[in-house]
Amino acid sequence: MTGTSGHRRGFAPLLAAALAMLFFAWGPARADQPAGTGRVPLPVLPKATGKHCVKPTEWMRHNHMKLLFRERDLTVYKGEFIKGRSIEDCIACHVHREPDGQWPKPTSKKFFCETCHAYAAVKIDCFECHAAHPVKAPPGVGPNGGNPLPADAKPVPVGDLGAGAHELTPMPVSQGAGGGSK
Repeated sequence: MTGTSGHRRGFAPLLAAALAMLFFAWGPARADQPAGTGRVPLPVLPKATGKHCVKPTEWMRHNHMKLLFRERDLTVYKGEFIKGRSIEDCIACHVHREPDGQWPKPTSKKFFCETCHAYAAVKIDCFECHAAHPVKAPPGVGPNGGNPLPADAKPVPVGDLGAGAHELTPMPVSQGAGGGSK
């Protein structure tokens, strides 16, 4: 009889440990899900402050990095700049001050970019170099009054960014919730 009860005493702590591991692994994964849906809700984005965006929301969801990389390469390697399509322009339109007047940190889920990137489990490193909120350079800082590009920087053709990329023209920003253009 003692052998049997010894087995039971050895099994109980193992069962308790397994249940605790299951609780701690499964509980946080379900914390953000509404009860009964079994799905993680889509992120809610703050409304953009600008009147126009370069492409509709759906195009930007899938292609914004191609656009940002292309603009970076044109600016950094060729000295060509397209006004209205830099990461600074995106930040000026999409990042808003908190009610207390502070700018959200790039790692905060209140930060426009992090809202979707956290949902998609994508780590971004843009803000290790770029300002995470709109910044005006003081007059006379850098060439061209704070603009690192020469005064004669010229617009360039859009090139191949995928379907519809050749049509990068301003689009009206939606007035509805979600903050993107439609």
